Amino acid sequence: MKPLEKREYGTVKVFQTDEDISKPYETIGMLSCEGSPGEEAGIIKAMLYRAADMGGDGILLNPKRASGERVSSGNQVNVRFGWAALIDDGDQRAYRAHVIKFSD
Repeated sequence: MKPLEKREYGTVKVFQTDEDISKPYETIGMLSCEGSPGEEAGIIKAMLYRAADMGGDGILLNPKRASGERVSSGNQVNVRFGWAALIDDGDQRAYRAHVIKFSD
């Protein structure tokens, strides 16, 4: 498999769910960041830049999944509830997205 080439910034798309993607694709990576609700827009922008650097065509915010994960603080986050799941009872969120590449 040849290495993926970087994509131009501004060309990576945001997809909310698997159903929003009309082309075959594969997941090439996962992005994760902890932050407050006020940081959401900046986190999405940073994820779009990182996905472009990885050669991705898009980021998928709510892939089909059902599990719990540990975050850096050691707390449990339930990722079944979307891309910006609450971490325990605090004001912090665990933002997660999959980087996708179209198969065509």
